[in-house]
Amino acid sequence: MKAVLSSPEDAELLGLEVGAPVLAIDRIATAIDGAPVEWRRSLCRTDECSYVNTLR
Repeated sequence: MKAVLSSPEDAELLGLEVGAPVLAIDRIATAIDGAPVEWRRSLCRTDECSYVNTLR
């Protein structure tokens, strides 16, 4: 997870000005055997969303 500047395409989709800060979250899901099966990148507006991670 890191802060990045929005590209023209991402800014348009998110309703932001080009270069506005967004939070980029990369996630790799793995199968039971540990092999990667999915990669996902989410871009979140920092003015409307927050990210919470709870460890047990």
